[in-house]
Amino acid sequence: MKIEINKKEFIDALKNVELKGKWSGNSGLSSKSLGSFIYFEIDDGKLTIINADESTVVVRYITIETEDEGAFCLDVDLFKKYMNKMSDTITIDIGDVVTLTSEGKRATIPIVTQHPFLDRINAFIQYTLPTYSEDLTAIPRVGNVSPSCGIQLSGSDFIDAIESCEIVNNGIYRFDYYEEDDTSNAKLTISSAELNASYNETLTMLQDSGESATVLFSAPLHKFVDKKQNVNLFIGDDQPLILVTENGILFRANRMT
Repeated sequence: MKIEINKKEFIDALKNVELKGKWSGNSGLSSKSLGSFIYFEIDDGKLTIINADESTVVVRYITIETEDEGAFCLDVDLFKKYMNKMSDTITIDIGDVVTLTSEGKRATIPIVTQHPFLDRINAFIQYTLPTYSEDLTAIPRVGNVSPSCGIQLSGSDFIDAIESCEIVNNGIYRFDYYEEDDTSNAKLTISSAELNASYNETLTMLQDSGESATVLFSAPLHKFVDKKQNVNLFIGDDQPLILVTENGILFRANRMT
């Protein structure tokens, strides 16, 4: 398999699926990523980049020109080190190893035998996954997950709100969506609280649809979002959270109280 790709676009996509940032775990808040092994699939003129753990799947798409098909897995930390040394356009040749070439530069890196959460990845991509739409009248279903509402936000507002919540240093965030009723308009708030510290913000919704819902989540989900694009957020009480952008989808299990 061989593909040609723009370096900046590729590195940005890898950052999206790494989700590198502040994570809340059993031992408290720590800086890490979703995982260093990334799964790649080439099919129908599209490069699909996927990362996952036991409660998260992140999918990012890049359009490419190739008739080749196949899949492989790489250590993204090692891959990015070599990518950064290449010129703007890179040819990637996938065989027993992966070879990068660019304007006289050449690097060879090993392929990872298997992504540690390959079974979860394979199960997820078998679903009919929602794609980005400017119309939120249809709320998607993914497997057994049935969100009760959809909210469209600007990427910049979504990122700024979570970054502001990060100042609380708790790593757990709460979305509250209130549907329109006879006395008030629909609204969405995001908040985080830790002992005597807290932050909450009411976000401007570009569109919304569905019933009121509340969800708690952890992980730096804003790292998946581009400031220049809109994002469709789908949530439901006690349901995983789904984010859909113009070039990908993120699925994250909700955090129980």
